[in-house]
Amino acid sequence: NYGVHMGMAIVGFGISLIFTQNKFLKFYYLIIISAATYSMFISGTRAAIAVPMAGIFLFTLLAGNFRLFTFGAIIGITLFFFFNFTTIGDSNNNIRRMRSAFNPTKDASYQVRKANQEQMKILMSNKPFGYGIGLGGKAERFHPKELMPFPPDSWMVNVWTDTGIVGVIIYILIHSFLFVYCSWILIFKIKDIRLRGLLSAWLCINFGYFVAAFANDVMQYPNSIVIYTGFALCISGPYLCNNNN
Repeated sequence: NYGVHMGMAIVGFGISLIFTQNKFLKFYYLIIISAATYSMFISGTRAAIAVPMAGIFLFTLLAGNFRLFTFGAIIGITLFFFFNFTTIGDSNNNIRRMRSAFNPTKDASYQVRKANQEQMKILMSNKPFGYGIGLGGKAERFHPKELMPFPPDSWMVNVWTDTGIVGVIIYILIHSFLFVYCSWILIFKIKDIRLRGLLSAWLCINFGYFVAAFANDVMQYPNSIVIYTGFALCISGPYLCNNNN
């Protein structure tokens, strides 16, 4: 959670830095971005790198401005090239560990996860609605009659084991709709560039967070408050824009 939240801070404050006019706030955000970047690397959470990568990707789509699109694309491509195609900084343990996220098949912990998920598939084959809410793993305290013997290694796997293939499909569809709808609002309904940019920061945070949710168990209290506040603000964007005018 620590590493993922540092990735969220990089995305949120990085995008806000572009659209904030106050010079003091720009400097303040720059300090936060620097501290969050360092913190993300020392956290040891390799999936955290997916948060800024995914956030930058969505930002390039929402930018609505060729200069911002180019800026975001250059940063994203540079980061991907640095981690995936070079060995620069491998002498540093934190950089080397983060780089392993781009080559997961060579990672021992990834191999263990895949092996566990293959076993889970067998157990879940006759449970289209899963084991039940809270019973897909780590639920010994409830003393259930039946319990998934393998601990879920990520939030999306946890949704799958709790609610089955039916539940995880519904879950993904609901959140896909939220991302598409909020993106549509930001692109077509909000004309104020500064407001659009600040709300885009929230949505890009959410997008990076959900990408990380495929690899980490991140949807724990109070994380959900931050995420769904972001969706709510984006949906409220047109009303905020009208009131601002």
